[in-house]
Amino acid sequence: MTLRFVIKQRLHFNDIVNTLSYEPEDGFTFPTPERIAELLVEVWTTFLVSQLSSNWSMIGIDYYDSDDVAGTPAKDVSPATLPLVGNGPADAMANQVAFLVNWRCNDGPPWRGRTNLGGMSRGTIDDAGTFDAVSEAAVGGWAYNVQVLTDVLGPRARLVISSTGSQVVPAGTTAKVDTGTPNNIPATQRRRRIGSGS
Repeated sequence: MTLRFVIKQRLHFNDIVNTLSYEPEDGFTFPTPERIAELLVEVWTTFLVSQLSSNWSMIGIDYYDSDDVAGTPAKDVSPATLPLVGNGPADAMANQVAFLVNWRCNDGPPWRGRTNLGGMSRGTIDDAGTFDAVSEAAVGGWAYNVQVLTDVLGPRARLVISSTGSQVVPAGTTAKVDTGTPNNIPATQRRRRIGSGS
C-alpha cells in the first residue's frame, strides 16, 4: 500500500501543491492517513514556517491510496490546525521560485525524485544570490524529518519515490528514500504555469 499525500498551499492568491508518498516502515505499523497528515503539518511547522513568507499558507491535505480502484477521488485529511501560515516577512519570492530538495533512493529504480518548496521569504537569499545558511539548515531539517514520520505511539511511515512510468520502470513502482539534499541555488519550476507547484 502506498499513500500519496497532496499538500495544498496558497501563495500570492495562487494554489500550489507538493506531493509526498508514504509506505509502512519495515517492522513498524503504519500510522493512519489522518495521523500522517498531522505529522506532515508538524514537520512543516517545526522546520519551515519561520522561513516562509506570511503570504504563504498550507490550506489542506488530501491523499490517494494505491489500493483503491483507479479513479477513486482523493480523501480529505486536513488537520484542524490548518490553515498554517508562514511567519517570515510578507515579501515572498515569485510563485515559480522554490527551494529544491533532491531525493535519492539506494534500492531503486526509481533512483531519484525532487520536491520544490515554494513560498520562501526574499530575506532567505544571501548576497551571493543563493539561499542563506539558516534557510538551508531549516530545509535540511525538513528533508531529514519528512523521510520517516514517527508517531509517539510507535507507528512509522517511510517516504518513497513512486514512478510515473517509463519504458524501464512501470508506473507505481516505488523505492524508499535514503537521502534528501537541499540545493541552495533558487530553483525555477520549469514547464509549469503560474499557480502550479511541484
